[in-house]
Amino acid sequence: MRNLKRFRYLAVLLALALAVSSCGSDSDEAAVADCELNQVDGNLALYNWAEYIDEEQLAEFATEYGISATMDVYDSNEAMQPIISAGNSGYDVIVPSDYMVSILIADKKVQKLNSDAIPNAINISSDFSGLYYDPSGEYTVPYQWGTTGIGVNTTVVGKDFPRSWGLIFDPSISGAFDGKIQLL
Repeated sequence: MRNLKRFRYLAVLLALALAVSSCGSDSDEAAVADCELNQVDGNLALYNWAEYIDEEQLAEFATEYGISATMDVYDSNEAMQPIISAGNSGYDVIVPSDYMVSILIADKKVQKLNSDAIPNAINISSDFSGLYYDPSGEYTVPYQWGTTGIGVNTTVVGKDFPRSWGLIFDPSISGAFDGKIQLL
């Protein structure tokens, strides 16, 4: 199972790398690919959240595809944005959150993906189309997705409790549950 997950992850990363051509220009102009489809310059520069990709997997990916791969990390979209917005960052693939994608698109700081380089995009669930931050799906492909919820042990809390995040974050509500709430 782990190998299948790793394969899927690496396939998406490769598709992203090819989609942005894994080529860069030394000019300060807006992001524009200067390579043809499936052409790479041998280097993949990734800018991602800390601890989102195992560095050992990235090294294996680089070895398997005969490239060098470097990854710089950031801890917030606000730390990442000025580096990308300054232009000529040298990154081939970035992994911003949804709201930051729309900002970078509006500011013309990212380029459209070459859909021909991502043939497996047809396998992406339609649940991920028409998203507010990239309605046309021209700039992004899903990378990670998940949900967060609240689990409640009703033998400790009882059956009558607020069904909202206020249970955790609103002191006027959570105070009644002091010592009974834990966010994992």
